[in-house]
Amino acid sequence: PGVPRRAIPSRSRQRTSSAAAVGHLAPEPAPCPSAPGDHGAATGADMALKDVAGAAELSERVELLVPLLRANALRTEHDGRVTPENIAALAQAGVFRMTAPRSFGGYQVPVKTQVEVLAAIARGCGSTSWVCAVYSVGVWLAGCFSDQAQEEVFSEPDARVTLVAAPTGTLVPTDGGYRLTGRWTFNTGCLDG
Repeated sequence: PGVPRRAIPSRSRQRTSSAAAVGHLAPEPAPCPSAPGDHGAATGADMALKDVAGAAELSERVELLVPLLRANALRTEHDGRVTPENIAALAQAGVFRMTAPRSFGGYQVPVKTQVEVLAAIARGCGSTSWVCAVYSVGVWLAGCFSDQAQEEVFSEPDARVTLVAAPTGTLVPTDGGYRLTGRWTFNTGCLDG
C-alpha cells in the first residue's frame, strides 16, 4: 500500500536541491527548525493560518477526516497516489505544517502528536498516512537547511517535501545552483510534493 507498482517520472521542478536518508520522525524537541534566523513577522504560511486553528486541535481536525480518507482508500490504492480530495483536506487541516518551523507558520509538534495524527490518518487510509509520514520527515529536514533554502521551500503554504534515500543520482554544480540527475524506481508522495 502506498508504493506505486511502476516507475514515476521525475518532476521538472524540485523544491530542494538535496536528497537525504532519514529513517525516523523528528526528535523531540526538533532542534533544527528552531535554529533559523529571524524571517520577519508575516510569511505566506502565516497568512494561511488564518483559516486553520493551531496545533492544539490538529489531532481533532484529522479525526474528522477519517470517513473521507476511508471513502477514498481504494481509489488511493488503485491510482498509486493519494487522492486530490485527501491532499486538499489534509492541507486545510494543517497536517503538512506539522513539522514545519514555527518561523514559517508551522506547528513543530512533538513526536507524540505526530504519531497521534498519523495514526488517525491511518484509521482512514494507511497509504495516505504513509505519504503524510514521508512529508512530515521531509518538511522537518527542510527546516534543518540554510535560511535561504528554508525561505524557498516554505515560501508556499503547506509545503510538501518528499525524500529519496537511495544514492543513485548525480549532483553537479551549475551557474546559480545544482542539477540533480538520476533514476529512482519510486519516490513516495512525489506527485503531490
